[in-house]
Amino acid sequence: MTSVKAATAAALLVLATACSGGGGTSPPPSDTLVWASGAAPNSLDIAHGFNSASTLIQTAVLDTMVMLDATGKPVPHLATGWTQPDPATYLFTLTRRLLACVPASA
Repeated sequence: MTSVKAATAAALLVLATACSGGGGTSPPPSDTLVWASGAAPNSLDIAHGFNSASTLIQTAVLDTMVMLDATGKPVPHLATGWTQPDPATYLFTLTRRLLACVPASA
Protein backbone atom coordinates (compact mmCIF):
# COMPACT_ATOMS: atom_id res chain seq x y z
CA MET A 1 0.00 0.00 0.00
CA THR A 2 1.36 3.42 -0.92
CA SER A 3 1.81 6.07 1.73
CA VAL A 4 -1.03 8.18 0.23
CA LYS A 5 -3.42 5.20 0.39
CA ALA A 6 -2.30 4.40 3.93
CA ALA A 7 -2.77 8.00 5.05
CA THR A 8 -6.22 8.12 3.44
CA ALA A 9 -7.23 4.85 5.08
CA ALA A 10 -5.99 6.09 8.45
CA ALA A 11 -7.86 9.38 8.09
CA LEU A 12 -11.08 7.55 7.18
CA LEU A 13 -10.65 5.22 10.15
CA VAL A 14 -10.20 8.19 12.50
CA LEU A 15 -13.27 9.93 11.07
CA ALA A 16 -15.39 6.78 11.28
CA THR A 17 -14.33 6.24 14.89
CA ALA A 18 -15.07 9.87 15.79
CA CYS A 19 -18.56 9.64 14.31
CA SER A 20 -19.41 6.36 16.02
CA GLY A 21 -20.06 7.91 19.41
CA GLY A 22 -17.14 6.15 21.03
CA GLY A 23 -19.21 3.44 22.71
CA GLY A 24 -19.22 5.26 26.05
CA THR A 25 -22.02 7.62 25.11
CA SER A 26 -25.31 6.93 26.84
CA PRO A 27 -28.62 7.67 25.13
CA PRO A 28 -30.41 10.89 26.08
CA PRO A 29 -33.09 10.76 28.81
CA SER A 30 -36.53 9.65 27.62
CA ASP A 31 -37.91 13.17 28.14
CA THR A 32 -35.30 14.73 25.83
CA LEU A 33 -35.96 15.53 22.19
CA VAL A 34 -33.01 15.13 19.85
CA TRP A 35 -33.58 16.94 16.56
CA ALA A 36 -31.46 16.72 13.43
CA SER A 37 -31.89 19.06 10.50
CA GLY A 38 -30.28 19.08 7.10
CA ALA A 39 -29.72 22.84 7.29
CA ALA A 40 -29.21 25.40 10.01
CA PRO A 41 -31.97 27.93 10.71
CA ASN A 42 -30.97 31.51 9.98
CA SER A 43 -33.05 32.66 12.97
CA LEU A 44 -35.56 31.26 15.46
CA ASP A 45 -37.19 34.70 15.68
CA ILE A 46 -40.40 34.34 13.69
CA ALA A 47 -39.98 37.89 12.38
CA HIS A 48 -36.55 37.11 10.91
CA GLY A 49 -36.33 33.37 10.19
CA PHE A 50 -37.48 32.89 6.63
CA ASN A 51 -35.45 29.94 5.37
CA SER A 52 -37.02 26.48 5.29
CA ALA A 53 -35.02 25.22 8.31
CA SER A 54 -36.26 28.17 10.41
CA THR A 55 -39.85 27.64 9.29
CA LEU A 56 -39.69 23.92 10.08
CA ILE A 57 -38.51 24.55 13.64
CA GLN A 58 -40.91 27.46 14.21
CA THR A 59 -43.86 25.35 13.05
CA ALA A 60 -42.86 22.59 15.46
CA VAL A 61 -42.47 24.77 18.55
CA LEU A 62 -44.76 27.78 18.09
CA ASP A 63 -48.53 27.67 18.21
CA THR A 64 -50.97 30.15 16.70
CA MET A 65 -54.40 31.52 17.46
CA VAL A 66 -55.59 30.59 13.97
CA MET A 67 -54.38 28.35 11.17
CA LEU A 68 -55.03 28.35 7.44
CA ASP A 69 -57.23 25.64 5.95
CA ALA A 70 -56.58 24.00 2.56
CA THR A 71 -58.06 27.00 0.77
CA GLY A 72 -56.02 29.56 2.72
CA LYS A 73 -58.94 30.68 4.89
CA PRO A 74 -58.17 31.40 8.59
CA VAL A 75 -59.75 28.83 10.90
CA PRO A 76 -59.68 28.51 14.72
CA HIS A 77 -56.74 26.78 16.38
CA LEU A 78 -55.84 28.02 19.91
CA ALA A 79 -58.68 30.48 19.57
CA THR A 80 -62.24 29.20 19.25
CA GLY A 81 -63.17 32.41 17.50
CA TRP A 82 -62.30 36.07 17.09
CA THR A 83 -63.75 39.48 16.35
CA GLN A 84 -62.25 42.63 14.89
CA PRO A 85 -63.84 45.62 16.64
CA ASP A 86 -61.65 48.06 14.68
CA PRO A 87 -58.99 47.79 11.95
CA ALA A 88 -56.11 47.66 14.48
CA THR A 89 -57.63 45.24 17.02
CA TYR A 90 -58.47 41.54 17.15
CA LEU A 91 -60.14 39.94 20.18
CA PHE A 92 -59.59 36.17 20.48
CA THR A 93 -61.67 33.73 22.51
CA LEU A 94 -59.25 31.08 23.77
CA THR A 95 -59.88 27.35 23.97
CA ARG A 96 -60.53 25.89 27.42
CA ARG A 97 -57.44 23.68 27.14
CA LEU A 98 -55.29 26.81 26.80
CA LEU A 99 -57.00 28.58 29.69
CA ALA A 100 -56.22 25.58 31.90
CA CYS A 101 -52.49 26.34 31.38
CA VAL A 102 -52.67 29.95 32.63
CA PRO A 103 -51.61 30.36 36.30
CA ALA A 104 -54.29 31.80 38.59
CA SER A 105 -52.06 34.80 39.38
CA ALA A 106 -51.80 35.83 35.71
